[in-house]
Amino acid sequence: MSEACNKILEVHESVRYVYVLGLDGKEMYSRGRYGAPSGETEDATPDLFVKMAIGLGMAESQNKYQGRLKSIVVNRERLKLIIYVASDKILMISTEPEFPVDKIVQLDELVESLHLDR
Repeated sequence: MSEACNKILEVHESVRYVYVLGLDGKEMYSRGRYGAPSGETEDATPDLFVKMAIGLGMAESQNKYQGRLKSIVVNRERLKLIIYVASDKILMISTEPEFPVDKIVQLDELVESLHLDR
């Protein structure tokens, strides 16, 4: 997972952190860019992860009609979150707000090549 996270950090200099979470919201692995702020206080991060897992679980009810949820982009004032959903884990990428939208295609291709469902 270390190599995969390093590849994601290399996509653009505005990528701050890469988190790999279980479907229960527990952090399995994380890697950050040296000196980059996470955008969350340390005690708020686990709460965010659990809330994200719950929200993604609620979205599963639409899988039958709309297909499996593959990714979500959250565009906030101070950061962007790009979230990928696999069968047994969640990959969350935190970036600076100016992360170029065209780089999302590059991230999609990279994440697809990582075969997160394995």
